[in-house]
Amino acid sequence: MSSNENHLIDPRSYNDEDTRANILVVDDDKDIAGYLSAVLTLEGHQTNEAYTPQDAIKLLEEQPHPDLVLTDLVMPGIGGLGLITYIKQGSHLPYIPVILITAYHGTIDRAAALQCGADDFLTKPVNRAELQARVKSLLKVKKALDTLNRKLEENKALIEGADKRYLDLKKENAVLAQRVTLQHRQRELAARISSAIWHELEAPLTSAINLSQNGLRDGSLSLPRLQLLVDELKKALEVTTKLEHLATEARKGTGPLGRQ
Repeated sequence: MSSNENHLIDPRSYNDEDTRANILVVDDDKDIAGYLSAVLTLEGHQTNEAYTPQDAIKLLEEQPHPDLVLTDLVMPGIGGLGLITYIKQGSHLPYIPVILITAYHGTIDRAAALQCGADDFLTKPVNRAELQARVKSLLKVKKALDTLNRKLEENKALIEGADKRYLDLKKENAVLAQRVTLQHRQRELAARISSAIWHELEAPLTSAINLSQNGLRDGSLSLPRLQLLVDELKKALEVTTKLEHLATEARKGTGPLGRQ
């Protein structure tokens, strides 16, 4: 394995529309790998070379993921198809476009490569202009897909945040609803108690007051005792009147009991 970051870059090769990228070149022929790296470096790309699929996998595991992989088909070990399968089926890897270099009559090889997930092909001997064009095209696709994935992640974060706020509001509303229900029950209870007390005391209190007043008029009771009885009964009547007033306020949701 070697890095080709030191290749000379022709400033005239830059184009504002080009996408600069990190490209992994895989070929067991070091001369071919060097030639491909040189062509890509002249386009402004940064390249790394691997001379076996196993070395390429090691680079994929140890270094930042490349933006594109250019690989030969026939190599020792798992070969180009095995490398493509690893890249395309690796759930820990992002989308990485792969260009496979095949022989001129490699129709069967191309079919197998498509099944493995190859994105494009180049035929030996590799034409420089065709290489640059295909790399440029796939990098544009990757850039668009990366942008889309980034936006999807941002939208996902927004949706998750909105869901959390919704759940928080739902919990708050549930708590408020429980409080309102409790207050309503308290007001109803207070109203029933006050109404029951008034219902039970109104008749006997009124009767006692009337009897006391009659006793005062006909002299059947001593004046001091009758006056004391009347005063006490009036106090009791005032209390029941206040209770009835509180019950009325509780029903309306006003007053001390209604504001609990």
